Amino acid sequence: MKHKSAKTSAKKSASKSTKKVILSFKGAPPIKGEKSFFASINKAIARGEHVDALKGIIKEFEDYKSYMGNVFVKDEPAYESIFKFHVEYLLKKPVWREFEMEGNQSLEELADGVIDSMDWDDDHAHAFFFPKENGSGDFMDFHSPYSIDSQYFDNDQYPTYHSNNIRIAEIDHAKFPTINFVFDFGDGHQFSIRFLEMRSAKKSDCMAFMPKMIDQRGVGPEQYPDFLIVSLDGRSSSSMRQTLPAQGQSALSILNPVNTVPSAILRTAFFNTNHSVTPPFSFDIHNTVLPRTWQD
Repeated sequence: MKHKSAKTSAKKSASKSTKKVILSFKGAPPIKGEKSFFASINKAIARGEHVDALKGIIKEFEDYKSYMGNVFVKDEPAYESIFKFHVEYLLKKPVWREFEMEGNQSLEELADGVIDSMDWDDDHAHAFFFPKENGSGDFMDFHSPYSIDSQYFDNDQYPTYHSNNIRIAEIDHAKFPTINFVFDFGDGHQFSIRFLEMRSAKKSDCMAFMPKMIDQRGVGPEQYPDFLIVSLDGRSSSSMRQTLPAQGQSALSILNPVNTVPSAILRTAFFNTNHSVTPPFSFDIHNTVLPRTWQD
């Protein structure tokens, strides 16, 4: 694993030095966009548009608000304390990290630390998921309707909390000691984040370099593995990294990291770059390359 670049460290230090201090609060914070959500949806209902569907969305939003109201601490958050977390990558074992960070830091900064520790680019959306209520407090499945999403990302139905606005100390970790974390909803990188302890800050703690990774095990998978490109005549092959053949060249693309799955069982697709196709690209059941945007 490569060390953090000077650019990354400088970015984090600058973010830390210019970060605005948000006024503290007790209980659930307001959800940004809630007023405009109700205003627009009630206008549509008044016009008689999609009344049943819109009332259903309001019900889902009220359920989200009710549940998330229990996620936050009821007392004054411990913003100046240090929180310790164990983060386990679930799609390859054993890969885990342990972090310390200040209570005043945001969930977005924790997400940045996790992604950076895996040696990945932070170029996709993420979300923190809280467990569905099923009598035991465990997850019924990995995702749940109760999430804190990355900045600018909502579920297209109603506004949600965003990780850049929620600070570590504001979460009730005693009630929710384990939460799930997803990065890149296309590849679906899944993590389990377990709260370990909270302690008082020491003079030796350097807040400018937090989140601080204090322990680790294993190397994460490559974020963008190479793909094998085989020419149509079968006489030559090469690897690529989300690039396409030269303009007008047809090729057979095997959707598989090089040499990991027998090619006989792979889906294949023909494509011709006379058409405008911008990576990343996807394949439909008719073996045609379709341009797409990032899935998140």
